[in-house]
This record gives sequence, C-alpha cells and structure tokens, in this order.
Amino acid sequence: NVARWTGAAWETFGGPVTTVLGLPPYVTALARWRGDLVVGGEFDRITAPAGGTVDARGVAVWDGTAWRALPGLTTTPSDLAAADGELFVPDGLAFAAARWTGTAWHALDPERPTGGARLALAGRRLYLSGFFETAAGVGSPGLAVFDLDARVSAETPKPSLSESRISVAPNPSRGAAQVTFRLDAPGPARLVLVDALGRAVAVVADGARAAGEHTVRIDTSRLPAGVYAARLDAEGMVRTQRFTVVR
Repeated sequence: NVARWTGAAWETFGGPVTTVLGLPPYVTALARWRGDLVVGGEFDRITAPAGGTVDARGVAVWDGTAWRALPGLTTTPSDLAAADGELFVPDGLAFAAARWTGTAWHALDPERPTGGARLALAGRRLYLSGFFETAAGVGSPGLAVFDLDARVSAETPKPSLSESRISVAPNPSRGAAQVTFRLDAPGPARLVLVDALGRAVAVVADGARAAGEHTVRIDTSRLPAGVYAARLDAEGMVRTQRFTVVR
C-alpha cells in the first residue's frame, strides 16, 4: 500500500495490486508533480480507497481523491523526476528517458535508445545514469546530461513498427521461448534480452539477416522470474516486446 503520515498515524489510500501476470507488485519511486503524488513501480493496476482498481501500468498519479494512469510505458520505471510542471522517467527497455507531454511519453533521445536507471534534475538539466554506452549518438558510458530547453524541438517519438512485427511466445515463458520478427529488407539485426532496468542479460542474435520472417529460440531457464524484453535493433529502428519469465 501507499501511505501518508497524518501526524498521529499512517493512513493508507490504495496501492499497487498483483500484476496481470501474477507477479508480486512493488513501488520503486515517488515524486511530487503539479501538487499531486506520482508513484512508479512494477504494477498493472492500483487499488482505489473507495474500492475497485484503476488500470495503471508502471505509473499512477494520486490527486488527493482518486488515482489516474499515465499510460504508454514499456517497462518498470526505476525512478521519477519532476520540476517546473514536467515529469520524467527512465525507461530501461525502450529508450534512455522520457518526458510526459500530457498525452503520451516521448523519448528525450530518439536517435539512440539506451537503458536509463536513475534521474536527477538541476535547473533545466536532466542527469541520467544507467546501463548504456551512448547518448544522442555520442560516447557517454553510464552517464548523460540532457539540456531540456535545447531538446524541446527535437523531442519526437522513436519510429517503430507495430507490436505485430515482433512477438515472444509463449508469454509467460517457462524454460524456453521463441522471438519472431519480420524485416522489410536484408541487413544486420541484433537481438538482445534486457531486464526491467535495461541491463542486457543475453545477446541471442547478432548478424546479417535476409528480408522476411525470422524466429529465434531463447533459453529462459537460467533467468530469474520477472519482466524482460526482447529488444531488436534493425533497419534503423529499435523494437521491443515485453514478456515474463515464471517458475
């Protein structure tokens, strides 16, 4: 549950509930944003104080009366940062960090998706640490700084293909799974398994591929239970598909 101190006791006002896939939910970060409380973590729904639940994948906002969702994240946010009415999260599975625009999450670094883990704001600069080697096409292992004012005009979503172009089955997975993807043209393709923090846990394919559909078997028997993603870098795009390993 999420709780607040009233001055005499702790009072709960809802909290994350078991995920759709049955994994234990947990909260990773809290932030104050536009006078509201933002909660980030591993959950798909959050309980309401009056009863029932609200669909909210990864991020939920409490306005003092009710919960609401900020949909569109692909992974569990490990941190939150808020200032000047803006809200940011690191996204380990799809890109370095994202800003909430009011309707969707947009990548701060659409040119080179990476794995962000922690954020800090200082004025109009956003500092990001994580499991990555480049930022905005420049070598920057583990640490990057975004000038928020300078990047506003360039802030656009990373081009991507629909989820139907990459899939993981079975999902949830026990022991083994297959990643299926389609390429429109021949060329290099790199397929990496990453965990919820964006850390690469295995490179399962790396090399030239013909145009058409491809299937790659992945061994999940040695992976701890949890949420992962198959991340495909090909055709100048990065495509991700979340899946869950269960025991």
